[in-house]
Amino acid sequence: MSTTLAAGSGFDFTLAQQLTVIALCALTAFIAHMALAVFNDGVRPFLLDFIQGRTTRSATTAVSFGLSAGFIFGLGAPMALSTGVLNPWLLFLPTDILGLLSPKKWLAPILGGAWGAV
Repeated sequence: MSTTLAAGSGFDFTLAQQLTVIALCALTAFIAHMALAVFNDGVRPFLLDFIQGRTTRSATTAVSFGLSAGFIFGLGAPMALSTGVLNPWLLFLPTDILGLLSPKKWLAPILGGAWGAV
């Protein structure tokens, strides 16, 4: 199979697979919002400052974006678009950002689920 053919095939997911991706993205955004867990190892030390009140939600979001953007745009998206296979960098780094960015607890899973649906 040529690279062109693989890249042109896109993502063909069953409904169950689509719903699984949406649910996982919603869950990971919610968990990131609650500062319980994040996918990006580099963001984890900054969560302690956020939990202890030494930094704000927006500052923690900025750190998460700064540490994740290169992986998302430089590794996750190109790999997914060239191979037609989803990878965790493309799915879960943005949900870290969206979960931390969300000002309300109920909004985080909605934003994460919306990312999963895209």
